[in-house]
Amino acid sequence: QTQLPAEVGCGAPVGGAAELHAEVVQQEERPKGREQGNSGANRRMLAQRRRGRMASALAASALAAALAAPSPPLEAAGVPELLHYAYTATSLGQSTSPLLPAGSPYAEPAALERLLRRYQRAQARTHAKGRDGPAHEYFAASDSELVVAWRGAGFELYVALWPLIQLPAAAAACSQLLRWLRREEKALFLTYTKY
Repeated sequence: QTQLPAEVGCGAPVGGAAELHAEVVQQEERPKGREQGNSGANRRMLAQRRRGRMASALAASALAAALAAPSPPLEAAGVPELLHYAYTATSLGQSTSPLLPAGSPYAEPAALERLLRRYQRAQARTHAKGRDGPAHEYFAASDSELVVAWRGAGFELYVALWPLIQLPAAAAACSQLLRWLRREEKALFLTYTKY
């Protein structure tokens, strides 16, 4: 089982928020020495510390659940021309890519490495600081796929599509994929939650 980070102050398994609460309460209900006293300021400080530990435990359990959850399959996006994608929510600093089916052209490590190199070239073009500035869209066709890079406010999207797809159809497929990713963002990423 995954353990909570050391700063939480206990070795309770992730997901054991009730156990953590019991442990925190036990630790704080220990008899206090004369130096700690029973003042209202100390009680407020202890209550604040308990809330902080509970928030840390909840955040750690949410992180563990997100790491254990599988990525969505490629077909879930509903874009038939799609071979692979890599999406980064820059506002959250998190990325996702699909689970690859067994028959995927990128199931082999060498093919996936070749695709990732093509994504790197596309990323370099969309972040270039040349005379013309960075490109917000980038298309590169090859015999094996059409790579599209799309950089917008709060996201970066790298997509591999069928090699013979026309550019208008590729743009429509990327728009459809982006709409699906934005709709599913709360399920795909850890988002801010007030505890």
